[in-house]
Amino acid sequence: MVGPIQAAPSTDNSAAGWPPDLALYHGDEERGTRCFGAVVSLQYGGQTLRYRSASPDVALEVAGPRLAFVVDDATPCAAEILCEIGPVECSSSPLLFQAGTSWAARAPDALHEEICYGPDRSGGRGPWARLRHDNHLSCFEFRLAPRERNDVFQVGFPTDEYIVARRLARSNGLVLHASSLLQDGLAYLFLGHSGAGKSTTAMNAVTVGAEVLSDDRTIVVMEPDGTARAWGTPWHGSFRRATNASAPIAGIFVIAQDSSERLTPIGPARAIGEAFVRLIHPTPHAWEVELTLDTLERLVAAAPIAELRQRPTAAGYLEARRFAEAARR
Repeated sequence: MVGPIQAAPSTDNSAAGWPPDLALYHGDEERGTRCFGAVVSLQYGGQTLRYRSASPDVALEVAGPRLAFVVDDATPCAAEILCEIGPVECSSSPLLFQAGTSWAARAPDALHEEICYGPDRSGGRGPWARLRHDNHLSCFEFRLAPRERNDVFQVGFPTDEYIVARRLARSNGLVLHASSLLQDGLAYLFLGHSGAGKSTTAMNAVTVGAEVLSDDRTIVVMEPDGTARAWGTPWHGSFRRATNASAPIAGIFVIAQDSSERLTPIGPARAIGEAFVRLIHPTPHAWEVELTLDTLERLVAAAPIAELRQRPTAAGYLEARRFAEAARR
């Protein structure tokens, strides 16, 4: 049984001059919180998720960068999620997969069930969220454990990323641990594990005219004509910026911190490996991973890919743009 793809050990990030903590950089997306009553729809990479409250006494709430991804409730949806608050209990069905103490998957009856675990009120670890759904990933029941305030249900994590990542895997798409910048109608992706400098790259690119699609996790969709398209997401890093927009991918760059800028093209085999270990793909099913590998093969054939070693300045981003422009000629 195949579980979520684990990140490989991160690249050495000890080059002098990199900020040890980017928590001070919050950007301009602190949009606050908004309640939407009984129904709210969020859209990521063309996938619309419609959340519905199971109780008239519980309002649905959206906070922060996710507010930019709210769409009209008349938009055709890919998945319906019924939200409720109550005791979270898991079924007695055999385990399909268990990711340490974080989450586990089972298949009770005709449904599938994922349980998320975390700190509980007793100081130990216990279930705090349960997601049940059909095999088509179109109908969901999402339950959160009771908390201090039980008249508001904040939608989004962990359901939005989980559902979208799995649905994309079945439809020519994927989610990468990558920041993405938009400039002159084209998208530039910067792959990296935590601490590699994705948010720093985004922060510096803004100073030279780029717009941030996402500073941490980016949706990629392969279009019927073979074009690779990047979409912004609200699953942000420390720069905390996100844009609900998309653009064709001009180049993909595996980043590492260094004392100077060096850019080296890499071949398809290494490119697939570099992207594979940076996938956000929480699935217990091997066949979904196989489909994702097919998508990765098409992605590396559609966009130039290089390793970018860089200082914490905008110079690396500008070098990446020059490389992508030369590859288009």
